[in-house]
Amino acid sequence: MANVLILGGTQWLGRTLAELSLSRGDAVTCLARGESGDVPEGARLIRADRRGVDAYRMVKDQDWDSVIEVSWQPAWVQAAAQTLGERAKHWTYISSISAYAPGSPVGSDETARLLPRLLAGSRADMSVYGPAKVASEQVTRDAVGDRLFTPRPGILAGPGDPTDRFSYWPARFHTAGEGPVLVPDNPDLNVRALDVRDFSEWVLDSIAAGLTGPVNAVGEDISFADFIALARSVGGHTGDVVTPTSQWLIHQSVNTSSGERSLPWWHPGDIPTDGTMYLSGQAALDAGMTRRPLRDTLADCIEDERERGFDREREAGLTRGEETFLIDRWETR
Repeated sequence: MANVLILGGTQWLGRTLAELSLSRGDAVTCLARGESGDVPEGARLIRADRRGVDAYRMVKDQDWDSVIEVSWQPAWVQAAAQTLGERAKHWTYISSISAYAPGSPVGSDETARLLPRLLAGSRADMSVYGPAKVASEQVTRDAVGDRLFTPRPGILAGPGDPTDRFSYWPARFHTAGEGPVLVPDNPDLNVRALDVRDFSEWVLDSIAAGLTGPVNAVGEDISFADFIALARSVGGHTGDVVTPTSQWLIHQSVNTSSGERSLPWWHPGDIPTDGTMYLSGQAALDAGMTRRPLRDTLADCIEDERERGFDREREAGLTRGEETFLIDRWETR
């Protein structure tokens, strides 16, 4: 039984890691504010605000077989690593392929060029997510040295995804039934989605094996057209697929990729052929990562959407009213 500290553990990825670690018989402690949810049953919650100077007071005098950090706020990451680093046998910092600079050749590995790190003292928001991840990697490495394992996941998917990017499509096709669904004309875009459970299992396996260093972890390559076809099949959709042009969608103020009034995974214009869209994930596969069939993830997302409510407010996608309006406008243009 390992003594595991997760800096987080109440939100999606951190909670998944906590749940799976508990299922292995580990003693799991989660340090978090606890405002976004509770920890899994069986885990110990230490409530702490990481902005405070005494955030780690309750855990700094204990020894940990493993510490897992999921934050992307460099100041928090640095404080944790400096305070707790000497008490941890192994340290994992969950980074991201967003840390890589654009322009890398297709198939680049972990040696690809990173973005410039976020400057010390800078405020980290989503506009500097990649540089913040780079800074967080570096301050952790400075504190814990060669005990550091740095998985760099691509886009994660699966039940409970708070971004709603992946689950929008199987849920929409499932609820549409025989009705029409609006799909952007973006057939050749590369879609990579890695099930959060597969990623988390591999992270825990890697920790147990003492793996260190940076490792990319990405989903299988599938074209947007094939992804949509699979989501339709899993969702049981038999209606029409309405495919307006990207230019028309832009004129209708539809947002790309994610967020409100968006079509997830839509990237108008030239299809990206470099950087994070096509990085190699071979090192993670060589290190034992397995990926369940995408069909299974899509099916599980439908069940999760059923539990959370198909008509709930979403973080990504179109509302039914927005979609109906756009379909009518496109067909009567």
